[in-house]
Amino acid sequence: GSREVAVDEFVAGPGITTLRPDEVISAIKFRRPAGEYYSGFAKVGLRNALAISVANAAIVASLKDGRFDHVRIACGAVAPRPIRMRKVEDLLAGQEPSSDLITQAGDIAKRECEPITDIRASRDYRRRVAGVIVSRLIENACRKLAEYGKEGDTDA
Repeated sequence: GSREVAVDEFVAGPGITTLRPDEVISAIKFRRPAGEYYSGFAKVGLRNALAISVANAAIVASLKDGRFDHVRIACGAVAPRPIRMRKVEDLLAGQEPSSDLITQAGDIAKRECEPITDIRASRDYRRRVAGVIVSRLIENACRKLAEYGKEGDTDA
């Protein structure tokens, strides 16, 4: 048999999933946003390769008529399980990108985290880093999506 599980339900806690002993993951499915979109990932770790993250984040975003149309942001290693930055997504939805908006998004990301202190990093450091990497991913998305728009322009 087979079953589908939403990613929000799959990871149940630190090192705990809903995968049963007799199951294997055979596919991961997600919807691709329509049109031009940007996806990115950022990680902060104690080493460049094969290090467990101090914090990480991923984004997929698109713009329509110069405003955020589709934005999904998730962070890892800043809570007991990976989390969606829903308040950040809500802030950005329908908004025109600006420096102030990106700063607000980073501040909200810091508050959405529930990190721990461990051997790799303190709770406060993880919060700060989460805000920084979320802001940088949004900046990267804006820059790349603007470049996509210029490539398609015929009004030169």
